[in-house]
Amino acid sequence: MAPPRLIVKGPTLPMTPMSPNSNGAATPTPSRPAQDLKSTSINKHADLILDLIEEQRQLAVAEMHKDVESLRSQLAALHFNASHMSMRYKAQIEDAMRNAQRHQNEATALKIAVDHSRFQETQLREENSALKAQVEKVSRVVGSYMQERVRMDQVGDYTPMSNGELVPKTEEDDSTTAAKGRDQMVQTEALPDYSSSVSAEELRLRELCEQLEREKQTASQEKLREDDAHKEEVVRLHKELEELQRNYEILKERSTSGDSFRENLSNAIRGIKIEEGTKHAHLEKEIGLTLEVDRLKATISDLENENSTVKLELEKVSTGFKEQIRDLETQLEEARTKSRKPRRPPSK
Repeated sequence: MAPPRLIVKGPTLPMTPMSPNSNGAATPTPSRPAQDLKSTSINKHADLILDLIEEQRQLAVAEMHKDVESLRSQLAALHFNASHMSMRYKAQIEDAMRNAQRHQNEATALKIAVDHSRFQETQLREENSALKAQVEKVSRVVGSYMQERVRMDQVGDYTPMSNGELVPKTEEDDSTTAAKGRDQMVQTEALPDYSSSVSAEELRLRELCEQLEREKQTASQEKLREDDAHKEEVVRLHKELEELQRNYEILKERSTSGDSFRENLSNAIRGIKIEEGTKHAHLEKEIGLTLEVDRLKATISDLENENSTVKLELEKVSTGFKEQIRDLETQLEEARTKSRKPRRPPSK
């Protein structure tokens, strides 16, 4: 005999459609209006999140453009300063080279002047030597002439011998000796008087020697003064050359420091570019992470909303199941009560 069919009364609330799961038990199937409402809410939240992400991205890009423009302006200023310093150092080096060349030309001219002065000194010494030789020669001639004159003066009181010696005259000399004396007297009277001319020539030669000596002393003093002046000038030029050499070394060091500054500037520019690229990469990564975090937050929020909705639906289903169980229990009691009543015999 077939068991009696049970009549199950549904809950007053609309039941959620049931669908069998893997265990064969019935699980509630979400209604289509709830799904539409949920998808609409998710789309709205997604649109809001995308708008916020786009706004943050635009702000980040604008900030990055500002940083890039600032770096470009700094780079242009560094390039301008480097070129200005390079031009200034180059002009200073050129001035130092021109000054060094001018001082070198002056030193060469002074050297030529010193050589010319030395040549003139050599010529003056040669002339002085020639004049001294001439004066000595004239002195010897005058001395021999004076000796000859003295000898001629003594001829009147002495008798010249064949060997050139003079012998004093005696009374034994006869008329021949007197005649010889007269002849010698005639010859003596016929000789011109050279004493005045010789004295004048000697005096002129002495004056000439004194003048030459004075000129020599004057030339020596002038030469000493010129030598001292040349020495002082050479010392001054050496000092100036040393100062120019020091300035040149300083400018060279500054030029080297300028090269190092340009190298440091290039390294700094390279570092700025690398830092800019790194910053851009970090910014992109940060934006990506922000987007990922926002997406995860949105997913968590969606899951929490879905969990709340599922909880509410589970509570509704649980309430319906409880009501159905109570109805089934009531129907079961009624069925049991009916089964206890005596049955009527079947009619014949």
